[in-house]
Amino acid sequence: MLVETTRSLQDPSGKSLYEAWKESETRKKTERKEAGEVTDYTLADTRIGSGSDHTVFLNFVGMPVLGLGFEGPYGVYHSMYDDFYWMNHFGDPGYRYHVLMSQLWGVLALRLANADLLPFDFANYANNIRDFVHDLSAGRSEDMHQLDLTPLLDSVQQFGDAGVRLDQALSRALAAGTISSDHALSINQAMMKVERNWLNPEGIPGRPWFKHMLYGARYTYAHLELPGLTEAVEKQDWPTAKQQAELLRAALLENTKLLEGLNAQLGNGKNSTSSLQNQLEKIRSTFPGDMSVYMKNLANGDEIAIDSDKVFETFSVIKLAIATELMHQVEAGKISLSDRIPLTAANERLPSGVLYAMDPGLTPTLKDLLTLMIIISDNEATDALGDKVGRDNVTAYVHSLGLANTSIHFSDLDWDRTWLGTLDAAFKNASGDQTVNFPFDKYTGQQVQEAFGHTIYDAGIYFGHSTTRDIGHLLELMATGKLVSKNASELILEIMEKQQVNDRFPRYLENVRIAHKTGDGQPFIANDAGVLWVNNQPIVLVVFTGHHRGTTASLHDRIARVAANVVKHYGGQVSADFKESAQ
Repeated sequence: MLVETTRSLQDPSGKSLYEAWKESETRKKTERKEAGEVTDYTLADTRIGSGSDHTVFLNFVGMPVLGLGFEGPYGVYHSMYDDFYWMNHFGDPGYRYHVLMSQLWGVLALRLANADLLPFDFANYANNIRDFVHDLSAGRSEDMHQLDLTPLLDSVQQFGDAGVRLDQALSRALAAGTISSDHALSINQAMMKVERNWLNPEGIPGRPWFKHMLYGARYTYAHLELPGLTEAVEKQDWPTAKQQAELLRAALLENTKLLEGLNAQLGNGKNSTSSLQNQLEKIRSTFPGDMSVYMKNLANGDEIAIDSDKVFETFSVIKLAIATELMHQVEAGKISLSDRIPLTAANERLPSGVLYAMDPGLTPTLKDLLTLMIIISDNEATDALGDKVGRDNVTAYVHSLGLANTSIHFSDLDWDRTWLGTLDAAFKNASGDQTVNFPFDKYTGQQVQEAFGHTIYDAGIYFGHSTTRDIGHLLELMATGKLVSKNASELILEIMEKQQVNDRFPRYLENVRIAHKTGDGQPFIANDAGVLWVNNQPIVLVVFTGHHRGTTASLHDRIARVAANVVKHYGGQVSADFKESAQ
């Protein structure tokens, strides 16, 4: 909530307070020569010491606290020059930062006072505790073999998982308006107990006044996390360290039990994924054809796999693999995204995208072609890139990433020649510009469709082969910045977010960020694969279909319903016209 509030306030520099804060923290991190970037998660310092009025509330009473302040050169502290004159002329002329601090406190207070539910984020709390445990072990590998912290870390994970589910459940309930004022009061009172459950009535060994097991202070004002455990480890008092670790683990289990109780009230207990799987299985069971679904919530590890290892014709979803090998070669320095490819009449492909309609002679960059290949599925761009990087190289590289069932061998031109050659043998070796001028008006719609279906299932040719699990893994690498490189992953996702074909996953979604790639072989096949960010949870979703018997509109709608059920399950918004029972 603090980070979100700073986005709405203006810093005296003219930037938002959030931007000024992030730039300041980035600068300080650079000066300290620390690796890694500053994120929203790391902006606020969760290591709080003593030396102020908050100490009794946090360390003795067990109440959440927040300390806010602006800092800068302050050479007059505790001197006779620390007065209003110095503040007026040097510290904060015009009291602009004093006003901003009042605004920040005021907005935070108003938001807390008017919140139906307290904006606690127990999943991030678990991340902080996990960091504290890891910091305790850092640099002490030789000594720590006497203390097994695995059970403690397992308990932190359970607490975090329960927190993620609670956030999902509360988001859904708020969106649906199903929480009464009495129920909200009950939930808030329960959540307020979490902080107090970190208190040990006996206090820290040797310092009984400090009762909080997560936060304390050294004999100075300096912060001290996991105080009882940390001081025992520093003294190499292993019996006390084991006792303190067990006390902390018991508190974690108690708070996990508390959160799970709230989850049970809200219908989002540990087995909640099974309810979503049942919904998706229901869609699949009534689908007139084959359907495979793979879903993974990267925030909490939820995973659903329905026929996810069955190999399907991907159609244009395989273009994600081509994009991957392209970025692989770019990162290796073999090619550059600014390199240009001259397009001739021979490069033209049957209408898919826009390049086929342009006059020969264009020289787009590789990045231009990549963008066209993804956002409008341009097959002329696709074959140009496939020829450039080599389709065998695409297959070899994705295999090296663990995508054993994913391959590309044939070009779009190969596919078109086979399809059109079924109707007219003269086109079995046609050039690209000849295929564009195929006389479709000589054939009935049924003849064209039958030739298309024959090419998919009987001609021994494919545009791409893969499984929903394979493509899901590719997307997971992308979403976590591990596909080729962080920059490469972000570039591909950025392009995917500009997708122009939005009649499947996005159909029923509202206010959901999505990066996806479709595959089209209607009415027999339609696919979609992407990453959906629902309440800040990145969710990988892949749906492949085959042998569909029905209309294209119905095919697209079934895929859209899979995405809508997933998004709704995790507390996201779906449109008013979405009805789960519709088939």
